[in-house]
Amino acid sequence: MGLAKLASLVRFNARQHCQREHILRVRERAFRALLPHAWHHSPCYRDYYSTLGIREADLAEIPIDHLPFTHKKIIMDNLNQVVTHAELKRNQIEAWLKINDNPRDFYLNRYMVIHTSRSSGEPSIVVYDKKA
Repeated sequence: MGLAKLASLVRFNARQHCQREHILRVRERAFRALLPHAWHHSPCYRDYYSTLGIREADLAEIPIDHLPFTHKKIIMDNLNQVVTHAELKRNQIEAWLKINDNPRDFYLNRYMVIHTSRSSGEPSIVVYDKKA
């Protein structure tokens, strides 16, 4: 490998490292903004974290790998308490899904709803607002 190619490779690797570090910083900032939002607007997450000894004051510094893993079954069993918008109710979303066969339609003209079937076990419902 020539010296010019080697120098180019070193510069490329340095850029890749900088891009990765930037992505990690952006991810960390978004995560830090999301945690207090979930704490204040999702009774399920607030209660779940509290029962494990996590306090609101811990949210600013707790490493992501110190947060408990949340299983899909827990989320689906408690969907009405997980969501941060009170207008989202599991039974109403499921009823809407039964009568709506167009995946591009918005629930309540505001939310995109994605669901899975029982083929993989527990069905799931994922709701996004238009901003997401």
